[in-house]
Amino acid sequence: MRTDRAEDAPASLVAGATRLFDGRRAAAEPSMWRRLQAALQFDSLRMTPAMGLRAGAEASRQMMFTAEDLDLDLRFTRVDQGWVVAGQLLGDGERGYVLMESLDGVEPGEWRAELNELLEFVFLPVPAGKYSLKVRLDGVEMVVPEIHPGAH
Repeated sequence: MRTDRAEDAPASLVAGATRLFDGRRAAAEPSMWRRLQAALQFDSLRMTPAMGLRAGAEASRQMMFTAEDLDLDLRFTRVDQGWVVAGQLLGDGERGYVLMESLDGVEPGEWRAELNELLEFVFLPVPAGKYSLKVRLDGVEMVVPEIHPGAH
């Protein structure tokens, strides 16, 4: 047994196996996005109509969400094909995008819109339903867990 003629495992395989058992290193790595939960600050649907105006089905709706130093102005406008969802992020930032995901099975299930230089975005008509919204900007993810275009 003094002479070992077995081949050594490749160095990359040994390093990979060692990393599997190094739990401390995995816990120290930061997550990709710092997640912020958005809180509803304003909803035009909750406003009572001005004196003398009839309450009826609205053609548009505005909502305002806040998370730390970011504000999200969100607007829904009814069109023939569904609802246009548009918004603007108010705060500092340069590049990012918005993901909108259906929570009740509406196809295609997920939409993506890029933020322009004014941090605005638009989703062309989507059907009424339940959606979640994630605004991703400069390593921060602002999450609006549930919105309802078309809710009255």
